[in-house]
Amino acid sequence: VDNKVLVGNFKQRLKYNPFLERILSDKNRIRFAGWFQKKAGALSGNISLGFFLGMTAAFGAIWGFQPDIRHIAFSSANLGFVFDFAVTEYVSLLIYLILGVLAIGFVNFIISFGLTFFLVIRSRSMDHGYTFRIIKLLFK
Repeated sequence: VDNKVLVGNFKQRLKYNPFLERILSDKNRIRFAGWFQKKAGALSGNISLGFFLGMTAAFGAIWGFQPDIRHIAFSSANLGFVFDFAVTEYVSLLIYLILGVLAIGFVNFIISFGLTFFLVIRSRSMDHGYTFRIIKLLFK
C-alpha cells in the first residue's frame, strides 16, 4: 500500500481533492495528505489482517467448514500449546509440527517478499529486467 500511495501520487491528489477542500482548511488538508502518505500501509495492513482473521469463523459457517488460519504467529502459538504433550508422548509429532511451522513461515515470507518486491520495482519505474540482477545480488 505504501508503494501504491507513492505510485498513485496520493499526497498531491488528497491536497487538491474537491471534497476535502470543502470540509478541511488548506493547512489541515496538507497535514492530512502527509499523514495519509506515512500511515496508509500500516492502517491498511492492520485493518485487513483484523478483518480477515476476525471473519474466518463467519466465512467457515457460511461455507460449511472451518478453514484453518495458516499464519506463522498462530502456528507457533499452537505449537507452544502442545509442546509439553508432544515432548513427553510423541517426539516424531513434535518434529513434524516444527517443520510445519517453519514451512508456513517460509511460505508467508516468500509471498510477502515477492509481492513487496514486485511493487517496489513498479513504484520505482524500473524495468523488470533488473529483477534477476537484484535477486542475484540478494543471494550474494
